[in-house]
Amino acid sequence: MTSSTQHSTVVLPLADLFESEDCFLLEADLPGVQESSLVISVEDDLLRFEGSSHGGDRIYRRRFRLSKRVERDEISAEFEHGVLKLRLPKAETAKARRIEVRTG
Repeated sequence: MTSSTQHSTVVLPLADLFESEDCFLLEADLPGVQESSLVISVEDDLLRFEGSSHGGDRIYRRRFRLSKRVERDEISAEFEHGVLKLRLPKAETAKARRIEVRTG
């Protein structure tokens, strides 16, 4: 999805969400984006990221509503080869745990 501003095209980047035992992993394709232009923020339950391409002709922008199952203070990010990877650790209460069955 795209829309035009005065000099830039705003692009809604493709993103994938994966789940493991201890975290969620969000991967977004941001081709041509300069790492120095990336802005990632969390406010209340809203995760946002934005970055512009070399030359500023495209602005990639996306936001996601976070579950209460995400430990907001522990979110981390990596950016390599045009792919943004956000690691969203699960809160302790959201992690699966094994329950032992006792007899008698």
